[in-house]
Amino acid sequence: DYAVFSGHKLYAPKGVGLLVVRRDAPFTALMAGGGQEGGLRSGTENMPGIAALGAVLEALQQGETFADHATLHAYRDQLEAALRSAFVGVVFNTPLAHSLPTTLNFSVPGCSSKTLVDVLDAAGVRVSAGSACSAAKAAPSDVLEAMGLPRWQTESAVRLSIGPLADAALVDAACLAITRCAQALAAPAPPLVTEALAPHLCNTVCAGDAAAYTLRWEDLDTFMAVNPGTRFIDLREAAEHAAGSGVALGNRMAVNKPLSQMSKALPAWCLDPVAPVVLVCRSGNRSLKVAHWLQSRGCAHVRHVHGGLALRPPAP
Repeated sequence: DYAVFSGHKLYAPKGVGLLVVRRDAPFTALMAGGGQEGGLRSGTENMPGIAALGAVLEALQQGETFADHATLHAYRDQLEAALRSAFVGVVFNTPLAHSLPTTLNFSVPGCSSKTLVDVLDAAGVRVSAGSACSAAKAAPSDVLEAMGLPRWQTESAVRLSIGPLADAALVDAACLAITRCAQALAAPAPPLVTEALAPHLCNTVCAGDAAAYTLRWEDLDTFMAVNPGTRFIDLREAAEHAAGSGVALGNRMAVNKPLSQMSKALPAWCLDPVAPVVLVCRSGNRSLKVAHWLQSRGCAHVRHVHGGLALRPPAP
């Protein structure tokens, strides 16, 4: 709890107790560290955050901004029904009767969590395969493993959640996207090229100056104008491409060349010594690794788009 002194008035939330210490009175600092608060309490208070929390609590009390428990529960039931209808054999990893009305954790047989995350993200549905604090880990959830779930289930687990600001239109759109993703994943995938490059790139560390072959979205128009023969390559997998949409830049549409279809031989589209190549993917991770790999093999005219589609500016 905090109080704010402004001019000659002291503002404090209702029910907050205040400790007033006379100048030069003996008093031991509450926290050791910096010299804030006259050396009595280290740390700088997050005043914007405190004010925002107060606004959120006030909105909760009024009950007009956030969806109530029953509404959120109905939204979750709608999402659950969409998942059951879209994915044959889908399993929910915790009893729904004992779950939050805003969260679903599910697994789809035969489909890894990475594939589900990639395809759902391509359709505009943001999901997670783990907690925010372990997003960089590729391992299954320790919690799900401790629950004794079979390995296929922990390796396929995905969390889908909504917030109290969700509305019916958002949930309807998510359900349609889930159906589209299931259809994209069910479509026959083209055969993998022998000695695919994808496993090799998983362990690639992009050393050196990546800025030398990195473009940002705001740079692309200028780059394309200076290099009209540029080849624009979308590295996303076929299911991602089908679940979402193509990548267009003005009148130019990126050509989809899935990473899993790329062999260890240099692809034909990067062998032209004159026409540059610009690579794009979902987050910029795959395109950076491919650009680094191609650069290391002498393809100096290859570039990648920083942040991929995740950082693409919204259409005006």
